[in-house]
Parts: sequence; structure tokens; C-alpha cells
Amino acid sequence: MLVKNTVLSYNSFMNKFSIDVTVDQFRYAHTYTVNLKKKDFYRHMHTHYEILFLKKGNADFVMENNKFQLHEYDLLLIPPSKFHFISLAENEDYDRHVINFHETNRIKPLLNACFDSFKIFSLNESDLICDIFNRFDIYAERFKNEHLDLIINSLMTELLLNISKLKDSELSGNYSPLSKITYDAVEYINENFHSIKNIEELAGHLFTSKSYLFHVFKIEMGVTIMNYIRNKRILYAETLLNIGEKPTKIFTKCGFNDYVSFYRSYKQYMHHSPKKRDHSRD
Repeated sequence: MLVKNTVLSYNSFMNKFSIDVTVDQFRYAHTYTVNLKKKDFYRHMHTHYEILFLKKGNADFVMENNKFQLHEYDLLLIPPSKFHFISLAENEDYDRHVINFHETNRIKPLLNACFDSFKIFSLNESDLICDIFNRFDIYAERFKNEHLDLIINSLMTELLLNISKLKDSELSGNYSPLSKITYDAVEYINENFHSIKNIEELAGHLFTSKSYLFHVFKIEMGVTIMNYIRNKRILYAETLLNIGEKPTKIFTKCGFNDYVSFYRSYKQYMHHSPKKRDHSRD
């Protein structure tokens, strides 16, 4: 693993402190913002695992077709390929740690234990997991690029081991589904994204009009239905590529009519061309 980037900054004009570390396929970011103005963050899905620790602030978090209320010391475990976004309460101080990483053989058993589903744990200030996040900050500043990859390996193993020991009683149950039409649409899309041809087909299955479905889905999810479906297809394609399948053989499995449209959509979303992967990771 090679350290690509380590940035520590404080912007007094924006009242923002941040640490950002990128090591190979791992990224750690800690951001503290005073009196935050912007409320909504990017609505997206991706192929990597994500851990979000909200240390300060209140927010709404949408995962697929459910909305969750987040509070201080909430820890979120977000599996790959899940649509999500966070919406912050305005004019509040906001302190968050975010870790994005890909599966490796070394931590795969821990991932299976931690990320079998989307989870939110309610922690407290004295929890050992909070201390681990603090040490990410300390080591990022102390070591910069030198030996930071070794420390990150150790901290990630320690973090995942402690997360795997959290009890179900610590899970947060403070959530509510989105509107029935959006909830049902997401459920159906996630099961049938490879075969849905258009919005009319989806609206017919849900016994509603195309215009109403389009309007409600766009308001609640922040993306159009067809973009949501396309992105699900691309992430499924990425999963198949990662297990060694050939790009020219998978586009029909993912719901594309031809390789050209698949290639263009994939490159637009992933910012690189599709290619067969070497599935072996350290």
C-alpha cells in the first residue's frame, strides 16, 4: 500500500477543519465545520465499503428507501452498492469521520461480520471506537506519509474487530420508510434493475401514473428513476468484473441492450473504461 495523499487544513474563513488521507484503496476524512450552511450532500452509491461516524450534529440520512434520524455519536456501516445521502440541519456545528475502503483478503472475515446489512449503532463518548477515530487523526498528523500505511492497516483491523463486538441492543431503531410509492419502487428496482425497460413498465407494476412516480421519486431520492436504475446496473457490472468476468460478456446480464451503450454508461459513471479485474487483493 502506498500513501497517495495526506492533507491537513484549517480554513478560518469557512470555519472548517479537515484531515484527508488516501492510501491505495483506502480513504479517511475527518471534517469539523462550524455553523454549517450547506444542508445536502451528494446522493450516490459506490462499490466500496463506508463507515460514517457522526461525532457532533444532527442529520437525516437516507439509505435506499428508508430515512434515519442521526444524532451525536451515531456510527453507520454502509455496504457497497447502496444508494445513500445525508441531509444536515442548518446552522449547526458538524463533526464527522468517514472511511471508504475496498475488500481485502486480510479483513474479509471481519467485513462479513460487520457489513451483513446496513447498520447504525448509538455509541457514547467513552466508547473505545471513538478513541480509535481519534488515533486516526493523531497518526495522520504525526507520520504524514511515512509508515502511515502500516498504522492504517493496524487501526482498521482494530476498528472492525471492535465493531464486530457491538451488540444488537446498541443498534439505532430511529427510522421511517419513505413514501409508499418510492419505497415500493426502490424494492422493485433493486430486484429487477436488469430487466426494467422504461418508467412506464415500473409505473404499471406499481399501479400508478408515470408522471406521479417520476415526480415523487425525484423529490425524495434526488435522482431520476432511470439514473437510479442505470447506476444500479453499473455497480452490478463492477461486481461481475471484480470476479473476473469479461466486459463483453456481462452487459446483457446488467440490463444493457448493446455493448456500446454499456461502455458509455460505465465510463461516464466510473470515470474509466470497463476491464476484467485481477480479483486477488492483499
